[in-house]
Amino acid sequence: MLLKESIRYAGAQLPVSGDIQYNKKEIFKALDWAKENEVDHLLTPEGSLSGYGPKWTFNKQELFDALKEVEDKQKQSGVSLHLGTCHQEHEEIGDVYRNQIRHYNEFGDLYSTTNKICLVGIDVNSFPGKEINTFKLPYRNDRDYKVCGLICNDMWQWEGNKGLNCKVSDISPDVILHATNGVKHDPNTIWKHFSSEEVDYDKSHVRKVFEKYHRAYLEMTSIMSSSIIVTVDSCVPWDWMPDDENISIDTYRTSSPSGVVSSLGWLTEVKPNGRQYFYHDIDTMNKERDWKIVNSTVKNTVNNVMTLNYE
Repeated sequence: MLLKESIRYAGAQLPVSGDIQYNKKEIFKALDWAKENEVDHLLTPEGSLSGYGPKWTFNKQELFDALKEVEDKQKQSGVSLHLGTCHQEHEEIGDVYRNQIRHYNEFGDLYSTTNKICLVGIDVNSFPGKEINTFKLPYRNDRDYKVCGLICNDMWQWEGNKGLNCKVSDISPDVILHATNGVKHDPNTIWKHFSSEEVDYDKSHVRKVFEKYHRAYLEMTSIMSSSIIVTVDSCVPWDWMPDDENISIDTYRTSSPSGVVSSLGWLTEVKPNGRQYFYHDIDTMNKERDWKIVNSTVKNTVNNVMTLNYE
């Protein structure tokens, strides 16, 4: 494989719906954007093909067929894809339902999978992963380039294995790929506090605390592990459907920021509303972990582009 002086990681903050065909088309559009912008690696949100949520059910054959189409499209694009999706695997113990990031190289080969470890209530049918899965990419002259994936609560650790962040710090990967799909509310939802005071959710203390909590976990994990984190969320609630014309995808706020964060702070961050694409270049030839930031770009759906240059 040709060694590269920089590697371009990208994320697609997509509207993940309960409609597999709609989700497939969204991933197609993201791959087209990634190819146009010479992206090396593209990350999508948790459940971005299958859909996700407490009311989520799927037609297994429809999902398998859609996945095959995504794989064909990805292979044609030449963009390495890190696809967040729920999937049914046939393993030694039988057919197992997994919440995954499926890692494809630029030639369309599935070379690794990340299985969600810290499951929550809405992962009721899922089988948890056992440990953090790392894989290596030969992008540097002196050593392999180490990457791992985390899915939603694997970062937040509300339930399950409380020591997961410590394990990430011990592994100290070059890049952490974090796909999430957190709870979202209509900004006009009335939130009732313990004091019985009713306020709009968008203005509530609860929303602000959740956002600060997620942001702080991402920033602290990056510092403690000396890693760059690429993180991406869905921009709509779990039960959102594309045929609901009265609800725009720009109506909601993501539950956590989408972008790229390192121990230096946020290198790239997109708006918390609507469909957003972003990419970030890092210098892979630097022998130390003091990453030189080459270039970062964010792009939204109306083609406004903001370029940030770092020395």
